[in-house]
Amino acid sequence: MNALPENEGLKKRVAELEEQLRVKDAEKEKQTGHFMLMSHQLRAPLVSLQTVIKGIVEGITDDPEVVRRLLGKALARGDEMLDTINEMIVLGQLYSGGGEDFVGGTCEAVAVLVKCVETVSPSAAEKNIEIQTETDASAVAAISERALEHVFINLVENAVKYSYEGSTVHAGLKKASGGKVVFTVEDEGIGIPEEAVSGIFDEFTRADNAKKHAKTGTGLGMPIVKKIVEKVNGKIIVESEAGKGTRVEVIIPATGPAS
Repeated sequence: MNALPENEGLKKRVAELEEQLRVKDAEKEKQTGHFMLMSHQLRAPLVSLQTVIKGIVEGITDDPEVVRRLLGKALARGDEMLDTINEMIVLGQLYSGGGEDFVGGTCEAVAVLVKCVETVSPSAAEKNIEIQTETDASAVAAISERALEHVFINLVENAVKYSYEGSTVHAGLKKASGGKVVFTVEDEGIGIPEEAVSGIFDEFTRADNAKKHAKTGTGLGMPIVKKIVEKVNGKIIVESEAGKGTRVEVIIPATGPAS
């Protein structure tokens, strides 16, 4: 009489074990994919850098101007590789359950935004893009300056990178009700296709139109931004439409009493 319940229990347990194995296999496949992408992210600029240096060493040209141009390209590729490594280190710290020292603290969010806009301004000027800012001087955020700088730099750089020449990027910062600091950045650029929006926080992932518009990009910036924001119990919201621009809103706890 008890055989049927025992069989059902066994089937249920087998099903659970099969599901656990499926999840493990999927995670292993994902990690393998990430490892391959990571290797490519590092290999491509390294090969390019080696090619340039080898050419100079072998004397392919005696023209100082050509040598200077080649070295400039090599330096740019080296910078790309260093950016990837630095972002991988930050992401690894955040994923491993660490990162408290990186995000912990408070800062004047307006000062951080001003600094980040100044950093990105040369890139914007090259594309004749105007960065307009609107800030609340009382916006003090419950996050370290370097972590917030990482968030702002990534988001403002992305807005400029994926904007059309001659357009405008809007960056706003305010103290909101409920003890929150709200940062928004909005561009008039290429936008993100609807089917790709949900994947922008996946590591090493860039939408197809983003790859066509800007060749360089690690695919780690947005995952890091999300992890930092989550680490301080914040929230990030992305609204976008292909060809019509992107709006990103970041909500972070503020210091002091809630208003």
